[in-house]
Amino acid sequence: MKYDVVVVGSGPAGSVTARYAALSGAKVLIIERRAEVGVPVLCGEGISRKVDEFDMLKSKNWIANKVDGARIFAPDGTMVKLAAEKAGNETGYIIYRDIFDQELARSAIKAGVELKLNTEAVGLIKEKEKILGVRARQFDEELEIEADIVVGADGVESKVGKWAGIKTTLKPIDLETCAQYTLANVDCDKNYSDFYVGKGIAPGGYIWVFPKGKDIANVGIGILASLSESGMALKLLNRFIDTHPELKKGEPIRLLAGAVPVSEPIESVRDNLIL
Repeated sequence: MKYDVVVVGSGPAGSVTARYAALSGAKVLIIERRAEVGVPVLCGEGISRKVDEFDMLKSKNWIANKVDGARIFAPDGTMVKLAAEKAGNETGYIIYRDIFDQELARSAIKAGVELKLNTEAVGLIKEKEKILGVRARQFDEELEIEADIVVGADGVESKVGKWAGIKTTLKPIDLETCAQYTLANVDCDKNYSDFYVGKGIAPGGYIWVFPKGKDIANVGIGILASLSESGMALKLLNRFIDTHPELKKGEPIRLLAGAVPVSEPIESVRDNLIL
């Protein structure tokens, strides 16, 4: 099986890269280890409206809520309000991340990209240190996918990058440990994404409240891993919710946990492999 480009991972980076490669005339394959694109959701679900500039998403079914801006709260309660265009990459839309990813994959497929699900990359095809493609497994079948260019879009501490000899392991100071509830039956201002900062609230990070509607919100926390310990992120998040009656009255319909890189860019190109 031979392609011009093989992309490992069907998240936004993978699908967008694959789409542009296909539009340039390349024969492109995305492989995704999971059975469904965008699942499970591991995201705060706040993004900038700059996504509209790419003109890739014709449907709007991925938008849960459109916010006017952000409110940033200091430990003493001081609040600063910013318009969406000034508030950074997490303010503009609150999205349904699973649908968002699927719409991007759909856009890539429309451009001519092939997509294989339940297909896990297990190594690189090499000859005298030159990367020739990807070894993969789909159920019990072993696959050798030859490609002129390999794209690793497989997330934090990329395995694809490691196989190419790139140091993708991050130090604790370069990672945020995160936890997030989606809470129903809360009181929140659906016009603003809220951010709470302070060492006592979220050391090395912040707490966010992203309204998905008038009575539902993603409430999460990210703290620097080097300042954390096991279970600390969730404990601090629970404490924050307990001290905010408008959130405490809510009930969780989803709980996520994960890690987010906050490091300087790592090496992103090795031979004909791109991260």
